[in-house]
Amino acid sequence: MWSIKCEQCGASVPIEEGKNTATCPFCDTVICLPSGGRAGREGQMISARSLLQRAKMFLRDGDRIHAASYIEWVLNADASCSEAYWCRLMLKMGADRPEQMEKLECSIAQEPDFLRAVEFGSPEQRETYLACEEKIQQWLQGPEMKAKRENEQYRQEMLRRESAERAEIARALERNSAPETDNREYGCALWVVAGAVLFMLLVVLLTKA
Repeated sequence: MWSIKCEQCGASVPIEEGKNTATCPFCDTVICLPSGGRAGREGQMISARSLLQRAKMFLRDGDRIHAASYIEWVLNADASCSEAYWCRLMLKMGADRPEQMEKLECSIAQEPDFLRAVEFGSPEQRETYLACEEKIQQWLQGPEMKAKRENEQYRQEMLRRESAERAEIARALERNSAPETDNREYGCALWVVAGAVLFMLLVVLLTKA
């Protein structure tokens, strides 16, 4: 007996031999099996191959949602499918075609899907995957990426300078506004004193009268 991942809740759904549908025991979702009801190891391999072809088609068409679903179905049917791990890595890196993997902006050497693809791949597949990582390293050290990094550093430096200039302007405005505040407070104090003097004069005049 093998199992498949439920698309709704992610639970592992056991598949009975000879069945072409399965029901998730947790959320009651009915799953239609793409293997035509053929279970067992042979059925799993047939299912994995056909599903992988569909996944690649979806990937080339830019339908990332369906591609991801079919890749997971492949791995549920055959957990040692090297190409499925490679396709899932392509999805993660935002690549729709294999040639796009050669111009990534980061290494894939430590990615779990890359390691699985190399681990389970044939000698030819391992050579292809390792060659791709080597090309990525060459691309990262190439003139285009170097210029891009320099431009990014320049942009970050300009943003830093702009931020520093804004902070300096804010401090200057704060310093310039401080005397005005002091003058306003001084003027208010004078008005209070003048009012008190006038009040005392009025009291004196009224007393003499």
